[in-house]
Amino acid sequence: MATRGANNFYGQDPRFLPAFSLAEGAHYLDLPVATLRSWTVGRAYPVKAGKRFFAPIVLPPQRETRQLSFVNVVEAHMLDAIRRQHRVPLAKVRSAIAYLRRAFDSQHPLAEHKLETDGCDLFVRELGKLVNASREGQLAMRELLEVHLRRIEWDEQGLASRLFPFTGLRKHEAPKVVVMDPRISFGRPVIAGTGIATAVIADRYKAGETMEELAQDYGRDRLEGRNKFSNILRAEGLRIEVHDDYFKPDASDPEWLSEVGERGWVVVTVDRRIRYRQLEWLAFKAGMVRAFAFSSGNLRAEEMAEIFVKALPKIMLFLEEEQAPFLATITKGGHVQMLKR
Repeated sequence: MATRGANNFYGQDPRFLPAFSLAEGAHYLDLPVATLRSWTVGRAYPVKAGKRFFAPIVLPPQRETRQLSFVNVVEAHMLDAIRRQHRVPLAKVRSAIAYLRRAFDSQHPLAEHKLETDGCDLFVRELGKLVNASREGQLAMRELLEVHLRRIEWDEQGLASRLFPFTGLRKHEAPKVVVMDPRISFGRPVIAGTGIATAVIADRYKAGETMEELAQDYGRDRLEGRNKFSNILRAEGLRIEVHDDYFKPDASDPEWLSEVGERGWVVVTVDRRIRYRQLEWLAFKAGMVRAFAFSSGNLRAEEMAEIFVKALPKIMLFLEEEQAPFLATITKGGHVQMLKR
C-alpha cells in the first residue's frame, strides 16, 4: 500500500514495511517475547489427539522473516490493553478482531481511527458477549482501551501515524516522553520532539556517562554544537557535519539520507544492526549512502572518537576502494570490515 505525503517512503508506506524483530517489538511495548510471538506468529498447543495450531491474531507483512511493521506494533499495543489486565482468552480476542475486520473492511482494525470512535464500543460489546462480561466489566475494558488509544496519533486517512509507548504505569496521565514515528529513525523509539534515539542514550549511560553529561549533550540546545564526538574529531582536523546543522531533529529518514548521499557525505552510526532491518537498508540503498558503524554500542563519546581516529587511514582507503551504498563496521581495535553492500 503506497500513500502520498509525509508517509511516503520511496513509493511505499513505511508503516506496513517489516521493520522490527519480535524481540525489539516486545522490548518497546514491555511485553514478553513469547506473548508477542503468539500474537504475530501463532503457536502450537497440546490436545488429546496430539497438537493443534493457534493462528496469529496480528498479521505481519512477512511471516517467514517474523519481522513486524509499525502497524503491527500499534496492534500489539492495543491487544495489550485487553490481555494484560483482563486476561481475555486469545480465542475470544481473535473472534472479536475478526468481527472488527468485517465491520471495518480492514486487515488492521486495531490501528485505525475508527477504533477510537464507534469501533471501541463495537469491540468491547463483541468481547463482552464472547466472555459473558458484566456491564462493569465492559466499562473497565473500554476505559483501558481508551488509555491505550490516547497514545496513538492518526493521519488524515484515519490510520495510526505515531505511537507513544508507555514508559511506566499504564495510566491516563502517563507522560508522552518517547515516540515511535515510521518516518523518523526508521520507527525506533526516540525522545519526543528531538529525534534522539533512546537506544543511543541507553548505550552511553551503560558505558559510564552520567545523566548530567548526557543532558549536556542531548539537551534542547543541541544545535549549539555541544556534541563530544564531533568536537573531538574536529580538534583532530577533520571536517564533521552534524545532523541538526542541516536538518530538523525530527526530519524524515528519506529526506536527510537522500541529501547525505547527494552531498557525498559519510554516515557514522552506533547501530550496526541496520543490515538486518529491511526498512533501514532500503533507505540507505535508495540514498546511495556510505556508512560506518561501531562494532560496540557501549562506548563513551571519547572512546568512539579515539577508535575513529585510530581507524582513519583504513577508513580513507575503504572509501577509495568501495562504491556506495555500503555499511562497514569499525572495531575497537581500529579495523574496518564490510558488513553489507
